Amino acid sequence: MPKLFITACLSLFLTACLPTGSQQPLELPEEKPHYGDGAWHLIDGNLDGKKINGNEKITLELSLGRASGFSGVNSYSTKAHKLAGKISVDEQIQITRMAGTVKEMRLESQYLQALRRAKSYKEQGNELVLTGDGVELHFRK
Repeated sequence: MPKLFITACLSLFLTACLPTGSQQPLELPEEKPHYGDGAWHLIDGNLDGKKINGNEKITLELSLGRASGFSGVNSYSTKAHKLAGKISVDEQIQITRMAGTVKEMRLESQYLQALRRAKSYKEQGNELVLTGDGVELHFRK
């Protein structure tokens, strides 16, 4: 009998703690795109003398020892460190496996090659320039 009484009391207590129907439904914040807030957008650049056309879709975010963003067709991520004007981007860049047009895939390939070869950076206001041997990439916030 005491076990039944304790169970009934506990059940009544837990039921009393449940929200009533008069409460407003929980509103979740609007989901933000993964890349864009705080990201640098590629304006233009060059790789071994060949122009890399700017594409606002191509982004770069540098934080917590990582470089990530959207490379025109795929999302990418890799280890990267920047300090006192120098930047080091890991050769092994992980990317998703989406396909695009030949033009989009060529631009993505050029961008990722250039990013791998970046050795220094200059950040001034809302502009970022990455440079390396035969590489220059211009970004804007």
